[in-house]
Amino acid sequence: PFSIAAWHDLHQRIDRELTDPERELWELLYYQGVSQAQAAELLGLPERTIRRHWLLLRERLAQSMDGDFSSGTEN
Repeated sequence: PFSIAAWHDLHQRIDRELTDPERELWELLYYQGVSQAQAAELLGLPERTIRRHWLLLRERLAQSMDGDFSSGTEN
């Protein structure tokens, strides 16, 4: 579980470091709990592309937070 400070840091990093399409994917998968298959359909992308982007996005955020991030979901 995240502390309030860690949540704040995560949200700042999301706003600052992610592109608009990455933030849209984050919103769908993390906040809204949409499946990767549903996100692929909504975004008009192959599910494999969504999986790859989601993995890379989470890894990048984890690295920027010194490995102090776990998505808590595989969606």
